[in-house]
Amino acid sequence: MEFEFRGAQKSYTDGGLLSGVSYTQQLPPVLLDADFSVGVTGTTYAAEPVPNVSAIEFDMAQQIEFRKSIDAAGGLLETHIVGKRPTFTMDPEVMPEAFTSWMANYTDNVNMRMRMRVGTSNQNKFLITAPGLAITSVGAGDRDGFKTRQIQGMLTSGSQTTSTVSRDNELVIIYQIS
Repeated sequence: MEFEFRGAQKSYTDGGLLSGVSYTQQLPPVLLDADFSVGVTGTTYAAEPVPNVSAIEFDMAQQIEFRKSIDAAGGLLETHIVGKRPTFTMDPEVMPEAFTSWMANYTDNVNMRMRMRVGTSNQNKFLITAPGLAITSVGAGDRDGFKTRQIQGMLTSGSQTTSTVSRDNELVIIYQIS
């Protein structure tokens, strides 16, 4: 996972080093055995297809504006999200349409949902879900001699009936500790 942050810089204060703190030597999780699924079924992920995907990318595409102020030490008071258009891309191998329905969902404008797990041990595990995926483009591709679909789409903020959050949940990352 890679994150990029932008915002107003607040002042720093030097302080003493922490003492008596021990840090775990856990390695960051890798995206393997991800329990990845994409589908449109009602209330369970169990019946949803598991496409063979080598890469998936999310871009929240948030438009950030800075609130300027002459009263702030750095000239910037805070940042605001004033717009966003979150998107995703993935490259599943071509499977029979009866298995994944990529083309039917694209042409019929049917929203889907996605989930995957990153990591396997407690306190080093994440559940990532996207409760609403709308496919906007399906192209042809090749990965090491295997025919793929180049899927592009938008994250649509939980239009699926199973979403428990009414807004701002285009991409949900849950840190799992147990």
